[in-house]
Amino acid sequence: MGRLRRTGLSIVLAVVVFVFGMMYIPKIFGYRMFTVVSESMEPTLYRGDVVFGYPISKLSDVSKGDIIVYTTSDKQLQRIIHRVVYKDTMGVYTLGDNNIKKDSLVSESQLLCKVDYKVPLMGYLVLIFVEHKFLVIIGSVLFVLLSERGKAGRDEETVTEDSRGGTESME
Repeated sequence: MGRLRRTGLSIVLAVVVFVFGMMYIPKIFGYRMFTVVSESMEPTLYRGDVVFGYPISKLSDVSKGDIIVYTTSDKQLQRIIHRVVYKDTMGVYTLGDNNIKKDSLVSESQLLCKVDYKVPLMGYLVLIFVEHKFLVIIGSVLFVLLSERGKAGRDEETVTEDSRGGTESME
């Protein structure tokens, strides 16, 4: 049980280090990270992909064909990842590669990033935490409780009777 526990903890630690590395190392170089949460950009980007983009602040930084991240103009301020299909002096129009209808005008103030690269499937960890917080918390608590239960059983010393009628202690 000790070997299994150590292996499980090593795997959890490796995943945590990898995720934090993916989240924070690009920030050192000025990149921002976003998780694709819908199928609107398939087949270019799939749900669960993580994209990294460099912040943009001027309309002149965007060209037709670029994949950008922008915020919606409503109160929810959702982040959308779509391709630029038309650009004029007022802003850009975007469209998801898997969508039929063009999005509303995106003004310069709504622009966040131009997507530079992606990491396939990495975002599923983020999606699991966001969409299933309760299950993650329950699973984590159960893992800790079961780990401690197994550890407690090994820490106790047991005494058994040997074949000669004496006792020996076993660890």
